[in-house]
Amino acid sequence: MVATAESSRLSTRKTLPKNSKYSSLWKKLRKMRNNGQGNSVFLDNRAVLIGGHRALIFSGAVHYTRSTPEMWPRILSESKRAGLNTIETYVFWEQHEPQEGVYDFSGCRDLGRFLDLCHEAGMYVILRIGPYVCAETNFGGLPWWLITKAGMVTRTLNKPFMDAVDGWIRRLLAEIGDRQITRGGPIILAQLENEYSNVSGRYGADGQKYLEWCVQSGRAAGLEVPLIMCEGAPDGVISTLNGFSVWARMDALRKERASQPILWTEAWTGWYNTWGDAHHIRPTEDIAYEVLRFFAMGGTGVNHYMWHGGTNFERDGMYTQAASYDFDAPIDEYGLPTDKSERLGVLHRMLQTHADLLLHGERLPPEVLVLGDYPQNADGVMLHAFKLDDRELVIVINGNDWPKTARVRGVQMTLPHKTAVVLLGSGGKYEKLYSTADRQPVEIRRKMEDSGKSLAWKKVAEEPCPDAWKGVAIPHNMLFATRDETDYGWYSATVQREDDGRAVMRIGVADRATVWVNGRLVGVPVPARLKEDRKPGDFLFDIEVPLRRGGNKIVILVNSVGLIKGDWGIDAPQSEERRGLIAPVLLDGEPLDVEWGFAAGLIGERSMALNGIISPDVFSASGGTSLPEAPVWLETSFDVSNRELEDPRPWAFDATGLGKGMMFVNGRMLCRYWQLAAPDARHARHNRHPHLVTTGHEIPTQRFYHIPADLLHVGRNSLVLLEELGASPEATGIFRRS
Repeated sequence: MVATAESSRLSTRKTLPKNSKYSSLWKKLRKMRNNGQGNSVFLDNRAVLIGGHRALIFSGAVHYTRSTPEMWPRILSESKRAGLNTIETYVFWEQHEPQEGVYDFSGCRDLGRFLDLCHEAGMYVILRIGPYVCAETNFGGLPWWLITKAGMVTRTLNKPFMDAVDGWIRRLLAEIGDRQITRGGPIILAQLENEYSNVSGRYGADGQKYLEWCVQSGRAAGLEVPLIMCEGAPDGVISTLNGFSVWARMDALRKERASQPILWTEAWTGWYNTWGDAHHIRPTEDIAYEVLRFFAMGGTGVNHYMWHGGTNFERDGMYTQAASYDFDAPIDEYGLPTDKSERLGVLHRMLQTHADLLLHGERLPPEVLVLGDYPQNADGVMLHAFKLDDRELVIVINGNDWPKTARVRGVQMTLPHKTAVVLLGSGGKYEKLYSTADRQPVEIRRKMEDSGKSLAWKKVAEEPCPDAWKGVAIPHNMLFATRDETDYGWYSATVQREDDGRAVMRIGVADRATVWVNGRLVGVPVPARLKEDRKPGDFLFDIEVPLRRGGNKIVILVNSVGLIKGDWGIDAPQSEERRGLIAPVLLDGEPLDVEWGFAAGLIGERSMALNGIISPDVFSASGGTSLPEAPVWLETSFDVSNRELEDPRPWAFDATGLGKGMMFVNGRMLCRYWQLAAPDARHARHNRHPHLVTTGHEIPTQRFYHIPADLLHVGRNSLVLLEELGASPEATGIFRRS
């Protein structure tokens, strides 16, 4: 019943030949290293030193698995054009080892190829290995099968967990270890673990020993470059900062870690979207303002998270995470530049032009031009300066919510609210180089255009598969049966009654459930919106069920919408993650003492894995019986010409009118979809966040779903939907982004 991991992997039409130019490039680089010409990377208290020279790091987060190999060269080219010299990416253990001992470094998971392309583009790489990465990805990047290990407790000093981590890091370094700069490659820094301060209180002293062990394990596996950890690091590892704004924490970090540079590993460019949530936007001016405050206070490395957010393909998004991981990033989900990338590029190039002042100039004591009421004059006007010979780089910050007037190097200036201004002085004369208040003369607007393709749909109803029922005890963790290769599991039981009547059935379910009694749909006893973080009581739901005298057949379809991204999602170690009927089933308050059967997956998933289409023969062979308002499979096709495929405009599917489910293109699972409307502005998450603006209220969180050109071919292309809620596909369509 369950589609295999191999069959559901997003693949590409273009692969890297083993005898390609990349192979010869690596031979040349290794020869250079052997001749003593290879690069080195070190750190001092000011900056990262590459090849013996201090470097300003302008980095952007690009997760290789959230785009495709065909998209990578353009994304990297646009990133470099916007002034970046470094790419940061997480490594997703759960995607590379979806089942224990089964590894996948192909297609969009070809990390080696991605690193080679970064190197060819002249970009350095910050590799954030984990094993835990968060990243709004399934299980925070940990593989599901860890929960099957006896005695397993994740992310602490626990031997079963550490043994698994050690094996993974050694396997990873065997795959990409030669891409470190010490061996002629692009990787200049590596991160182990991630944001450990979020869970350090749970694990105490053992947690800190675990972090120290991570360092030892990484070094033993072959990590040679300097190691970093963000938001919680042991001694001997570079401690870095994450957030919308970090300048107020820099002095404290500098006192704590006086020998290291200040690096900002995640400068958030926007925010992610969960199903039923409004869209989050972060104004470019706010990002530029915070970045300048960071550099003004002596920071020398910033990583924009995300620079290109991309798409949560297949089932790789975390619990409740939308398929789009756009993040309001400077390069949009489709790999196209935006106003944000163009305008931040102006800032990057300006700072890089004067990197010698920031890296080697004397950092003068900050001057208070206008006193503020908050600590560190957060709401005042501050002047920061870097002096080298007769040149001076001046950064003036107005942290107030209203304009302020100040005298700057002999000139009276009126500074708009929350503004950073950069001046260059030489011979006593100063010129303005940049201001966050100046609107850059750049405007990029994207729109979706209907491709004009007519879609004719056919429908096949899903049904339980009776020959797969197996007895289980409730509570039940269906992950042990589904192996996290499907979102779906069927439960069935027969309940005996002495008379007709109605009863209240209480179920504990993760995440959603649909209930039938005696072949009749009873309902969906879960709220429309699921909370991202849940406590034990949040999983319990009541539903009234009609029962008749004698035997009553109860069927429950449970639907997962991704695994949690961190401990706080269930207020317990991730190793306690569960899906299915996770609490005793009660009937009128009494435990329901019956035998339950369970079947993993959907018949249609098996059909997709075998045929790439919905084959009625697969259903007829099952011998099952369809249920009213059970999920249905919808299938259509559309033609693509060679000219259309050569057109660089990205493709998308308009899901208008649909409910919830999954979509497949040419037999490959594309992603989950859910046309759940966001709340009105009064109830939107982050509606009044100081760095975010929310939009798209009272409409679905996501309307358009990216179809990578890699998945299409000349001729007839199939599109299959699993529609759980019985919605009609008539209003859907194929679009191009222009």
